[in-house]
Formats: sequence, structure tokens, C-alpha cells
Amino acid sequence: MTAGVGPRSTVWLGPPLWAAIARHAIPVAGVLFLGWLPLDFLLFLLLETWLFLTLRMGVEGALNRSFGPVPKTLGGKLGQIALLTAMSGAVMAFVLGLVAIVLRTLAFGDAEWRQFIQGAVWRTPWFRIGLLLMALEQAVEVARFAVRIAPLPAPDEADDRHLQRMALRVVFLTMAGFAAGVAPAGGTAGRSVVIALAVAMVLFEAWPEERGTPPAPPVDASANASDGAAAAPRTSRRRRGRSRRG
Repeated sequence: MTAGVGPRSTVWLGPPLWAAIARHAIPVAGVLFLGWLPLDFLLFLLLETWLFLTLRMGVEGALNRSFGPVPKTLGGKLGQIALLTAMSGAVMAFVLGLVAIVLRTLAFGDAEWRQFIQGAVWRTPWFRIGLLLMALEQAVEVARFAVRIAPLPAPDEADDRHLQRMALRVVFLTMAGFAAGVAPAGGTAGRSVVIALAVAMVLFEAWPEERGTPPAPPVDASANASDGAAAAPRTSRRRRGRSRRG
């Protein structure tokens, strides 16, 4: 290990991994046990991505001091969060809607789309329960983020990395949609593709970062003491020279 550089560790088993597994467990269980189609799986993930980015952008836009002044009163903060969250929701709905249109046009055929519409899984109780659990998890996460960012001038690096990964998730979902469109709508092949996509997304979202910040180089106290001892005689000689000239 290089002198002056602290040890760095890679953490796998932590909250990001468990949170990612919990997020993807619901749609995977739907595909395996409840007859969901790959399109139902993608719909659930698109809704989750929309909700996370909407809430996160609204809270950060209102409480991030690097963007501008933050309202001083609680009512002012809540009002600004509500306004920016509504604006963020509209923007993200437009972006993810374009992604959905591209996938519908290029990745899935008419037969698969009719099966998706006729099945109407989004109307079933289990799909709505899954959405409710996902919304609760997202609400708790954004509330914790608001508490963390409130006293800070800007979000910390971990929060920024999480936001970047969830934004990149839009690109990942687009590629996953094309992969799911290639697979058959049902059967073992379709379920295998969905499970593979879920595993890949868990790894993408929970991939560990290197932890630890290199500490400052150690200060050599003996060198400082010798430098100070050497400087003291020079200072005293200068003072005596000035007193003689005076």
C-alpha cells in the first residue's frame, strides 16, 4: 500500500443491492407466477423510473442551494417542491413516452401488443399492489434524500451517482425493451429473458463504488521542529542587526 493512501474497499452486500433486488422482485414475480408479459415487466419499470426521477428532480430542484436560494419557511419549501415535482413529472412523462413509442413501433409486433392490451395486467390487484409498494419505497427514499440535502450546499457524491445511474436506466430500459421484443411473449424463453434483464439491471444499479478517501499525507513533526529550530537563530540575528542599525 502506498504511503499516505488509505485502504479502499469494494462493498457488495449493502443497502443499494437490497433496494435494487426489492425493486425488481415484484415484476419478476409477476412474470414467473402471475402470467405477466415482457411488456408488463417493461411497463412496471418505466413507471418506477418515471416516479423516481420525478420525485428526485422536484426535491433537488427545490432544496439544492447550488441552483439558487431555498425558501426559508416550510410552507415555501413544500410549495416549491410541489411545483417543481409537477414540472419534472410532465417532462419525464414526455421523455419516457417517447421511449415507449419507439419500443412499441420497433420492438413489438401487433400480436404482442394486442395480447398486452387484452390481458390488461395493469388492472389486476397484484399489479396495483406492486405499484403501491414501489411508490412507498420511492417516497421513503426521496424523503431521506430531502433530509440529507436540506443542510448541505449540494448533494453528496453518493446521491449524485445514484441519480446518474437512474437517469442512465432510461437507456438501459430501451435496450432491454428491444431484447424483450426479440423473445417470445410467453413460455420459458420469455421468462428467461425477463429474469436475465432483471439480473443485469440489479447489477447495473447496485454495482459497488470504491469507498474511502485518501487521507492527507502525514506531517513529519521532527522535520517541522528542525525547520523551526533552524529558522529561530536566523530571526534572532535579523532582529539584532536591526537593533544595531537603530
